[in-house]
Amino acid sequence: MFLTLALVPICLTQQEQPEAPDRKAMPIGRLYKLAPAAVIGVMLAGVINTGTLALLPIYFESFSIGGGGTVRGWAASSFNGLQGGCPTESSADW
Repeated sequence: MFLTLALVPICLTQQEQPEAPDRKAMPIGRLYKLAPAAVIGVMLAGVINTGTLALLPIYFESFSIGGGGTVRGWAASSFNGLQGGCPTESSADW
């Protein structure tokens, strides 16, 4: 809600948007030399998250929960990910 309220003055301004700088894509090899842990972490997160979210509905359909078991399983998985990130986020603020 606060983000929405903060955007109101920006949307109402008459000032022109600044010119965007010219950018070039960075080759993956150069990025890897600059930050190898970041490249590996992003690739692993992509592989793990894609596989998990693609196979999660199939996994939960194998249980005979009935009445939206797949949706409940997906929600539980999402909530678990949210809870897992909270300690990390709060410790990063210190």
